[in-house]
Amino acid sequence: MRDLSHAKHDASSAAAQLHTAQLNRKYTTIVSLVDGIVGGRSVEAGNTVMPSINLLAIVEGNPWVEANFKETQVAHIHKGQEVYLTVDAIPDDGFKGRVVSMAPASGREFALLPADNATGNFTKIVQRLPVRIEFEKDSVKGYEDRLVPGLSVVASVRIR
Repeated sequence: MRDLSHAKHDASSAAAQLHTAQLNRKYTTIVSLVDGIVGGRSVEAGNTVMPSINLLAIVEGNPWVEANFKETQVAHIHKGQEVYLTVDAIPDDGFKGRVVSMAPASGREFALLPADNATGNFTKIVQRLPVRIEFEKDSVKGYEDRLVPGLSVVASVRIR
């Protein structure tokens, strides 16, 4: 009888260990919210990671740019508008794009250390508004490997 109780205890302990191991294995799976290519990796197999630690840099599959237009230029820019893009690294070709979104505030408001002048600013400074522009897929065929993050791009929005 005593052996049976030890066996039951051992079985229940083994089941708990199996459950813990299965749960820990689930924690080792990393899922990205976007499709893309790993552009940088700061973790190796076997490392212990903590929340809020950057593990990977992922470059999204569909290239896009963030153009910082002056606030005086965005009055006639809207979502879906056609954009002509030139990339300094590919000077002989131009690309088509579309305005996807505009930031809800100027770049200054999102700065790590935004200016907070208590006395006021008597000089009017034109602010920049980030506008996200996605390249049209047909436009970038054959250039997918050459359009990488960090390139200089000139964006021209057709407003008429």
